[in-house]
Amino acid sequence: MHVVFLVQRFPGYGGAEEYVRELTLRLSDDGVNCTILTSNLDKRNILELPESIKVVKLPVLLKIGEYALWKGLLKTLLRSRADVFHVNTYGYFHTDMLSLARGLKKFKVVLTGHGFHGLDMFFHLCRNDIKEVSFLMNCRYVSRPFYDFVLGRNEIKSADALVALSQKDVEVYRWLGAEEGKIYEIPQGVRDVFFEDVDKTNVMSIREQLNGDPIILSVGELSGIKGKDIPLRALALLVKEYPRARLVYIGRDGGKCKFLKELVAHYGLKENVFFLGYVPSDQLINYYNSADVLVHTSYAEGLSTIILEAMAAGLPVVSTPAGGNAYLLQNSNAGVVVPFGNATSVFAAVDKIVKDNQFRVLLALNGRTYASKNFRWNEIVEKHKELYQHVLGYSD
Repeated sequence: MHVVFLVQRFPGYGGAEEYVRELTLRLSDDGVNCTILTSNLDKRNILELPESIKVVKLPVLLKIGEYALWKGLLKTLLRSRADVFHVNTYGYFHTDMLSLARGLKKFKVVLTGHGFHGLDMFFHLCRNDIKEVSFLMNCRYVSRPFYDFVLGRNEIKSADALVALSQKDVEVYRWLGAEEGKIYEIPQGVRDVFFEDVDKTNVMSIREQLNGDPIILSVGELSGIKGKDIPLRALALLVKEYPRARLVYIGRDGGKCKFLKELVAHYGLKENVFFLGYVPSDQLINYYNSADVLVHTSYAEGLSTIILEAMAAGLPVVSTPAGGNAYLLQNSNAGVVVPFGNATSVFAAVDKIVKDNQFRVLLALNGRTYASKNFRWNEIVEKHKELYQHVLGYSD
């Protein structure tokens, strides 16, 4: 079997890239021939992939926001001899082009939407949850209905199978007119390292370096869509009761680092906030185990890999209902869901978790148990193999 994975950038930093990386690694180990077809937006070298996984990067002609036009994509698709194309992310150029190509040549296509960021942002704008509105965002706002009910609906209709990472994805697929029999709810997995025991010496060393109580973790790109100012505004409330509270930002700068540092100075929190940048998984696990709570305040998500990792590590979570995160926390009882853009609610949730030790321990245990049962990659890869076989019309 030959599966070609399409993804906007690779290796990348996000959940879609992690999803493609883990799937291809594990499928390749099982003898599946995998190719990753991507753009050259990410210039970094691709490490830790075996030679059996081929990576093809096409140049980008034009990029409008996250909508990047890849040169030669249609020709590459039509020339491919793949058994299955597994396209990742709804609402992108490569997804549109694959749905167009399928009309010219009868491919077998599996689509994983990875949430519906554009739709989430559209509805948040309608509710005025996002106060910072750019010209580009206004353009997206105007064009959103056309896209979803023309191009987007064609993406959904042309796919042979639709992978939903959460119940929220299932609902959106249905809303966009997907056939019920095409929808398969298969969550994203968590890398094995997050289920492993950590070196307690490293954990204690991190807590000593931070010299704080409580320690609040915010993981992910420092960008507007991630709502990274909200944990900081909540910290400004927390320090009145917990002067030694620490907020640790982990993630690359997505355009908001300078603004956040200015906000730190405004609130006088220089001693309370740490910016650590990107941290690899084998080190990130130590920070999950060193912290008291993860605060995740995105406006748009698929199913947050960060929350899944925190749950596997036994870290209580405070999150907005972006994407499938509310369903995840409600089903697992591993955290507290707060409204979008509401620092006061974040403060109240963190305060409750910190003060109530029994509640904190219960959240941690629930999260670890639920993640171990539902998000191990070995089981998730088997579900994908069964899906590919079903799409191709055969089984072992």
